[in-house]
Order: sequence, then structure tokens, then C-alpha cells
Amino acid sequence: MPIYQQKVNSSKLTGFTLVELVIVIILLGILAAYALPKLLSSSGFEDYAVRDQLITRLRLTQLQNMNADPSNNATSNACYWTVIKQDAPNSCIYSYETARLANGGSQCSAPDTGLSCSASAPEHQSDPYGLITFANKVSITTGNFLFDFHGRETQACATFPCQIDIDSGNSLSVEIEQEGYIHAN
Repeated sequence: MPIYQQKVNSSKLTGFTLVELVIVIILLGILAAYALPKLLSSSGFEDYAVRDQLITRLRLTQLQNMNADPSNNATSNACYWTVIKQDAPNSCIYSYETARLANGGSQCSAPDTGLSCSASAPEHQSDPYGLITFANKVSITTGNFLFDFHGRETQACATFPCQIDIDSGNSLSVEIEQEGYIHAN
């Protein structure tokens, strides 16, 4: 039985054409021009990290307040706050728990906003995971955020949607809608 072998032109099977090489080089140049500045500076990523941590902290505070039943011994139920503070050399987000006032249980005493943003401060030693600090180069809207039993923000937002701005190069924001939906904008 004869075995036929086809001759294959090896020059047609190796390498890229000139057009393919030019297209690949152009695409890599565009990608490098866009992605390289993001990879070399940490400021872009820090904004996004602060925004994501803030959304998580606000949602936690919202859930804690929604699950605090005012009709069940209202004077011993707690109010949960998220405090956003700018303090040299760091800014911070921290949780704060206050007592409900005895006048029917719907009013909460205000959080202590004089706390330091330092993790080594005595007031944060009992809850080291409750404090989120970040560099002051990240500018953030400050405020004390409290939610009612329906998940609606009741203290820091005068108009809705309530916007918390985060900026150090990227203009990011977190919005709290009137009915309590918290999202990145």
C-alpha cells in the first residue's frame, strides 16, 4: 500500500502577518496607555475600596437598626450609627452604638463624634474591626448615619437621594435612597 504524503508549505504556517502584528501592537499600546496609570498609583484603588467598605458598613447599620425592636423593652434597645469623620492624619468610618431615649423608644441619643480615628485609641480597643481608617488624601463627605425600623435614613440626609462623595482623583459616590436602598453611583 502506498502511503501518500502531502507536501506542506512550511512558510505559510509559521509567524504572523504584518497586518496582524501591527494590530496587536496597537491594541497593546492602547491597553497600556489606559491600564498602566491605574496600576502604578494606589489612589484609584483606594477610592473604590473606601466606597465598598462604606456601602457595607451602612448596610450593616441599616440591618442592625431594622432588627432592634422598639416594642420589646425599648429603653434597653440600642441605636446603631455609622459615623464618617475627617481627622488628621487619617479619616475614618466607625460604628457607634447608643441607647434609645426612654420617651417611647423612638429617639436615639447622638453618637460621640469626638472619637479619634486612630486604631490605637482606647475607645476602639474593644472593637478593633469596627474602625475603618484611610488616608486623608481621600476626601469624603462626613456625617452621622442612623436608620429607622424600616431601613430609611433619618439623621444625616436632608434631601434624597442622599449622596456621600468620595474623591482623590476618581469622583465616586454612595447614594442612600428615600426608602433605604444604598448603592454606588
